Amino acid sequence: MIENTFKSFMASTLILRQAAEAAARAKIKDQNCSLVTIELNADYASIAFMAIPAWTAFAVEMGLKTLLTSTKVDQNPRGHDLAKLLRNLPSEIQGEIESKTLEGIESSENTNLAILLEENRLVFEEWRYFHEAKSTQSNIGFLQSLMLAIHNVNISNKVNA
Repeated sequence: MIENTFKSFMASTLILRQAAEAAARAKIKDQNCSLVTIELNADYASIAFMAIPAWTAFAVEMGLKTLLTSTKVDQNPRGHDLAKLLRNLPSEIQGEIESKTLEGIESSENTNLAILLEENRLVFEEWRYFHEAKSTQSNIGFLQSLMLAIHNVNISNKVNA
């Protein structure tokens, strides 16, 4: 099972490399290029999806830590617990993240941020070692919405700084 974890993270890294190299080549040719069409290695792409929850949760974690340091709440945030990291942010930023996250969630999904966050608080830890878990679950739609909300809040905070 550990071999599957390795293959999934390796494959997603190679897919990301393919995309980055194609984008870099396109930008060298045309600096105004904003869209790149590439061919992906289907073998890599077919197994890379297992790493998506871990990579997404890691991006959320890094976004929260960026906000913690940029707001001077914590200059050295530690840990992978997304709920704890979010709770440490100023309440106005928490509210902004919540509203932007809920805007991105489909109406058929649970829209209670506290519950969604509790259910997905340790996704990075669980999914990067998914070969060790008996049962690993995550709500990728919620995590992606949270990731984009945090990204947008980071951007608006830089603009307002």
